[in-house]
Amino acid sequence: MLKRSFLDVVGFVLSATCLVHCLLLPVVLALVPVSALAGISDPAFHFLLAWIILPVSGLALVLGVYKHRRWSIALIGGLGLVLIIAAATIGHDGGLAGERWLTVIGSVLIAGAHLVNFRASERGRVG
Repeated sequence: MLKRSFLDVVGFVLSATCLVHCLLLPVVLALVPVSALAGISDPAFHFLLAWIILPVSGLALVLGVYKHRRWSIALIGGLGLVLIIAAATIGHDGGLAGERWLTVIGSVLIAGAHLVNFRASERGRVG
């Protein structure tokens, strides 16, 4: 069985990957135009990454709640997940800037929730 702490680490890494991808992609594309051929700017890549993040983060955050009983952590992470899924679903149709902001804010919320979830779970049950 997967350990809850491992899922938090994976969820954090996936969220950070999403954030870095979103922030650095314009720079990479400007410096190395051939990278556009690699598919990392394809909306399907964003959609795939979002649907990998959803179950990993969701499971890690819910398992954390069972241990530390702090639903606020899962709600913050859940809001981040909603923003990531919205960005992936809307894609470039909603405007590149809008998609980027949704992704950045969502990634930061998810990564932060995973850090707090990990720490709270390590301390154990609260209340």
